[in-house]
Amino acid sequence: MASVALGQKAVGSVVKLKFNGAMREFLVVHQGRPSTLYDASCDGVWLLMKDCLEAKRWHSSDVNDYANSEVNSYLNSTVLSKFDKDIQAQIKQVKIPYRPGSGTSGTVNSGANGLSTKIFLLSDREVGYTKSNVNSYICDDGAKLAYFRDGNGTSEKIAKFNGSAVNWWLRSPNLNNSTNAWNVNSNGNANNNNCSYTGYYLRPALMDTPDQVGISRTPRPIFKGDCIPSNFCAWKTDKHKALTLAAVGAVSYQQRRKE
Repeated sequence: MASVALGQKAVGSVVKLKFNGAMREFLVVHQGRPSTLYDASCDGVWLLMKDCLEAKRWHSSDVNDYANSEVNSYLNSTVLSKFDKDIQAQIKQVKIPYRPGSGTSGTVNSGANGLSTKIFLLSDREVGYTKSNVNSYICDDGAKLAYFRDGNGTSEKIAKFNGSAVNWWLRSPNLNNSTNAWNVNSNGNANNNNCSYTGYYLRPALMDTPDQVGISRTPRPIFKGDCIPSNFCAWKTDKHKALTLAAVGAVSYQQRRKE
């Protein structure tokens, strides 16, 4: 019975993870370590929620300090807890580049000094924004991920919520002041707003190890013979007594197990 490890998935592929009791689509946006700015822990499969999750303020006040932001805490507590337990266990603890503190400094902590996290927002550089294609207030807290193109307003940056394109937050501070953080506008253009603004959306990112298959750490075949086509892999989720069938083409669904 054939199966495909996440490390063999092409950039741009869709995989499904069980989140808040339902299967949710994630995009493979990068494979491996993007640059030397990243700790070795970032050598994995980068996954980005395809559609935005919800609207939420970046910080409880207008302070562009991501490490101590409301959104960083929320992603690594409330959002992380909504993944199934087996998925939580296989999400990597990584160290990502970030600008420490608030203000206008462009000094970035990287490598082993990066921010330790499991669920995070992408940075301005990771989605393809640079000082040359946006402005000098872009923070160099990362390197472009393979899924994204360099440039302002490219279509792959556009994300939706309930079918409509929306603005979504990045983790990067706007270096023009101490109150604003960068975001992607609904047309893909770079923009920034006060960190306490509640109308922009979250698009969580995470990393998994390349050898993982689907949503289970230890896949166990539950069918024999030819009752399922060879381009499907199958495994059992004990907690919910459900069978999850994941196509190589990343089409997934759940079928309740008959007792």
